[in-house]
Amino acid sequence: MTKFGYIDSMRGIAILMVLVNHTAQSIVGLPKILYDCSEFGKYGVQLFFIMSAYTLCLSKQARGDEQLATKKYFIRRYFRIAPLYYVGILLYGSILLFGTEFRINTFLLQPDYSMKAVLFHITFLHGLTPAYIHSVVPGGWSIGTEMLFYLLFPVLFSALSRMSSKWLLIAIPMIVALFISAFFRLLPHIFPPLSRHNFEFYYCTVLNQLPVFLTGMVLFFLFEELTVSRIKAFLFVCGFFSMAAMIVLITSKNISDVTLIPFLVGIAFLFLFFGIKTTNSLNPIWLQKIGQLSFSIYVFHFIFAWWFSSFLNQVLMPYINCYIIYLLCILLTVAFSVLLSGLTKWLIEDRGIQLGKSLIKIMNKNKLVNNHE
Repeated sequence: MTKFGYIDSMRGIAILMVLVNHTAQSIVGLPKILYDCSEFGKYGVQLFFIMSAYTLCLSKQARGDEQLATKKYFIRRYFRIAPLYYVGILLYGSILLFGTEFRINTFLLQPDYSMKAVLFHITFLHGLTPAYIHSVVPGGWSIGTEMLFYLLFPVLFSALSRMSSKWLLIAIPMIVALFISAFFRLLPHIFPPLSRHNFEFYYCTVLNQLPVFLTGMVLFFLFEELTVSRIKAFLFVCGFFSMAAMIVLITSKNISDVTLIPFLVGIAFLFLFFGIKTTNSLNPIWLQKIGQLSFSIYVFHFIFAWWFSSFLNQVLMPYINCYIIYLLCILLTVAFSVLLSGLTKWLIEDRGIQLGKSLIKIMNKNKLVNNHE
């Protein structure tokens, strides 16, 4: 396992969870218990948030003495995300245009592709408005939320790094989660028109996901150096599955909270993290490779999880039971998503990252020249 192979493994788990959830949405006739278990996969996004916060802290620590650190940080973040996301905007816009031209129903759930909607997505501000948070790019809400977190991260890192009490660090995500949960429950009563808003928007906002991000940051500050024995690692993994089962049971009974459930899932992922980080056997190379492709897979997998799987389900439904169709669709969705994303990562994602690095090199050269003048 490479030094940070466990991070790639966690990302691999996160994207596989998302693929399982979205593929299940295309299969007709799944038993409720199987669908509920598959729906737990949507929390793979929360795992992405935790690992994003954790790796940002690692990067910040490694570049602690860097000149023009904040400017370079934003350049890295922008070129890590924007080029591939912009291709996603073009791709799904083309799919919508094709469907409109030939009067074909597409798999796009909210096909709003107005100039205003596109502008909100290009500037990554779509997470601030319920009108556009789910438009243009499927699943794009999490990208917008993550980009807004990037804006907050330097301030949050500075504040948390100054705290000497580990108990206060542990308490902060919990306190924030409780406060935000209460806020969203009171909001419709304070501003009656907001009662018409879908709670799905509240769920997706950076404010609501902040406790999850903070959990990832606290993971770094308190447990980055933690190692456990293989037996304890196994117990941590068992602890994760126990909490996951409890959450599936709770949500299957329609007991939910827009803030506390995602936060509770985030706590469960900490158990998984400790198990994965310590145990090489839980970090197979194939899982790490999928994790390295996870961003590209996330942007493009909807083509296979929603469109292709729905088509395959319709074709096979008269002949094969839903369990086999479900398994086949998952395998094909993973396989096709990995193949496409291997190409897009090389063509777009890696080149965008390299462009950001080139701009930083120019900044360094200019800084060096100015220092010699």
